[in-house]
Amino acid sequence: MRSLAEYGITEERIGAPIISAMDTVVVTELPDGTPVHFDAEAARADGVVVLGRVKPHTDFRGTHESGLAKMIAIGLGKHRGATTLHSHGFGAFHSLIPAVAEAVLRVVPIEFGLAVVENAYEDIARLELVPPGELLEREAELLVEAKRLMPKLLMSDIDVLVVDEIGKDISGAGMDPNITGRSPVSTDGFRAVPIKRVVVLGLTAHTNGNACGLGMADVTTQRCLDQIEFGSFYTNSLTSGVPEGARIPMALATDRDAIAAALHMSRGPHDRPAKVVRIRNTLSMPHVEVSEAYAQEVAEHPDLTAVGEAHDWAFDTTGTLPPLG
Repeated sequence: MRSLAEYGITEERIGAPIISAMDTVVVTELPDGTPVHFDAEAARADGVVVLGRVKPHTDFRGTHESGLAKMIAIGLGKHRGATTLHSHGFGAFHSLIPAVAEAVLRVVPIEFGLAVVENAYEDIARLELVPPGELLEREAELLVEAKRLMPKLLMSDIDVLVVDEIGKDISGAGMDPNITGRSPVSTDGFRAVPIKRVVVLGLTAHTNGNACGLGMADVTTQRCLDQIEFGSFYTNSLTSGVPEGARIPMALATDRDAIAAALHMSRGPHDRPAKVVRIRNTLSMPHVEVSEAYAQEVAEHPDLTAVGEAHDWAFDTTGTLPPLG
């Protein structure tokens, strides 16, 4: 993951100390006795400002998914708080997240929340200051807007989806189940284009070897496995209690071999051209590559525009595809 310095956030630039630690204090508890952990440094502050991107979560559905409430409950709860809440299971998160946030708001001086809603191009669509007394109600409204604005694959169906890269900097699940329809927890609520096979070619540089979500692919490459740092990869799954995302799919020697294997496994009873879609990652999809089987569909779709002429993929001598621009 990127460090604060890579975003230009340094002590010298902001004129204040940057403190990062995993220590927590228990500030309250839920009616069932669940302790509510909160960052120890933040708990000692005169006031706390919560910043969060409001967007659909990758593992559950509810009125509050990823956003300010989750940042209060899990982000500021640090590892101990996250582990405590994950012990309830994702099935409880739709009610647990807002309940913890509401409990914290009663005892911690939250000054306001800064909610960020992004569009399909990862640009800021809305930046809003939310008073603490309106935080939960307003975030639920912003989540509806975020779901409307999020990117999606516009094809009717896909035989093989080729994903150049996955990573924690792309999605908490490596590749967003809201795009692929594949979640390590449940497919309930994740409505996406029907996809027969998913190929993951590699990891992003900023995920630092955390291949979280790789288990949702059918096929991958040896170079992807070589990029994995298993410590962070497995810690992520141990914390969430979801081992499915850490499974290793079939790994082929090259990109070419991996895609060929997926094509072989996606064959149906009828002989027709394969419907193949390639994306850079599930966060950046302004341009996608599609096979010629989609020519008519692209021409007739009001939100799709063909760019350039059809061409063969330019695998290099090692069978590797150049990055999708």
